[in-house]
Amino acid sequence: MDTSILKLINDALVQAKNEKYVLNDGNIEKSHYQPEPIIKKASELAMPAPKRYKEMLKIEPNNNTFSWQSDYINARFYLQAKFMESFEDDYAYYGEILRYLPQYTDMTFPELRGYFTWRTKVRKGIIEETNISFVFVYIYELINGIGADSPKDGFQKLLYIWNVYTKFNNKIDRYLKDWLKDYVIYYEMDPSRIKDIPIKRNHYLFVLSDIQNAVKKNDFSEFLKLINGFSNYKIHKSKFLKEFQNDYIDALAVVYTDLEKFYNNSRKTTLFEKMFGKESREAWVPFRSGIFYGDTQKNPRKCIVNDFERYECTNGEWLKYSYSEYNVDKRFIGEVLRTTEFFLREIYDYSYKITFKSTSKLLTNLIEKSIISFCEENNKKDLCPRMKENQRVKKKKKKEMAPIIKIEPVRIEIDPSKFDEIRKTAQDIQRKLIVESVMEKEKEILVEKTKVVNNEKEQGMEVFSKSLTIDEKEIIREILNNQSEKIDEIAKEKNKMVTVLLEAINEKALTFIEDNIIETNDEKPWIYDEYREELLEVL
Repeated sequence: MDTSILKLINDALVQAKNEKYVLNDGNIEKSHYQPEPIIKKASELAMPAPKRYKEMLKIEPNNNTFSWQSDYINARFYLQAKFMESFEDDYAYYGEILRYLPQYTDMTFPELRGYFTWRTKVRKGIIEETNISFVFVYIYELINGIGADSPKDGFQKLLYIWNVYTKFNNKIDRYLKDWLKDYVIYYEMDPSRIKDIPIKRNHYLFVLSDIQNAVKKNDFSEFLKLINGFSNYKIHKSKFLKEFQNDYIDALAVVYTDLEKFYNNSRKTTLFEKMFGKESREAWVPFRSGIFYGDTQKNPRKCIVNDFERYECTNGEWLKYSYSEYNVDKRFIGEVLRTTEFFLREIYDYSYKITFKSTSKLLTNLIEKSIISFCEENNKKDLCPRMKENQRVKKKKKKEMAPIIKIEPVRIEIDPSKFDEIRKTAQDIQRKLIVESVMEKEKEILVEKTKVVNNEKEQGMEVFSKSLTIDEKEIIREILNNQSEKIDEIAKEKNKMVTVLLEAINEKALTFIEDNIIETNDEKPWIYDEYREELLEVL
């Protein structure tokens, strides 16, 4: 039947359904109800279904060896989908369907015809908004290899339906971001295709690979950038790092190399394992939470994503070998970064020191030895005072070498013939000034002084301290005195979170001294050492 005719029938029936009573002579009070047939949508009217649908629904797995009901359901879906792989339909369906784990056996004939009509259009490049259950059935077909010429073709079709249909409904996002990765692994595709997935799971494992490659290439600039995200000490906020970034990176390379040798020779774990944990093994099920028949390929195979993630299959059973982000030792990584900076500041005789946080004696000694070796080899001892002295000498030499500019005297020639003209002009000006002065007094004109507006923004530690409230000053004093308990009391009195109060102080600091003064990422907040003395003076 023509699509437009079915739509007209559907609209007419809906309108009739909304009329609840029949009027009598135009008088609503005399209206009465009368029996009416049950109204059905056009899509629910009895329509002849192609014979192939009935044949498809009769298909069942041949054996009863399934341990779980879900395995039987998955096998049935695969066989029925294979039977309907090339089928097409043309049917106008306007109904709605919402199923959890939708499959063919859950649908009526009109719903089946509606789905296969929609799928026919999708395969022709026409994707229309429809029931989300139809979309999931189509995705289930693709992950089972139905409707795809090759794994590469199936992967591209999954990406295509995701990119286009997510504009209508984004419920498929949470599933496809995992299933696309599973597709690459299960069908033994190039693991690099995982990077084509818009939302990647286990991004952490890719970062680990990047960190390892940075160490192999001796690129500790990239290493520091990547490792900072796993540290409880945020080195990128350090004032010392901003001034001596290259020195710090070179010193960190020496520290890492020495620590790596120590762990390889004296510990059962490597330095990398100390920071990020060891490889773990667990059972893995491809396309979890979807309808997938996994018994189509029994051959042993493996997929190596990178050095930190791999998959192996034996007799249809999969195992996953990977590193867990929960095993990262953020405290240890932070200790390495902070202790390295501490000894560099000490040996450089940097103006601002940082508080030494207790680390294991062994780790402290190893890092100190590495830093001393680095500084001696590169002549870094007392570097900061030497740099200041060099700057002072350069300024002095520059001043001494500055050329002396000889100023030639200006000759002034006087023409006596102009005296009378000058005298006459001066008398005229004097006369005008006297007249204007008298007129101003008679009219009593008040002249206001122009206000001078200073548009220059005031900055500095003193201005910052004046902007603080009484409570904010008290919070800073308590942090300086390591009394974090009293900060909790202030926050409780103000009915605010501690982090909110600390961020408010940092915002003012950014305004007046262009930097944060409080580190809020640790368990206890602390003041950056370069600002401690100035704060003690102004508070």
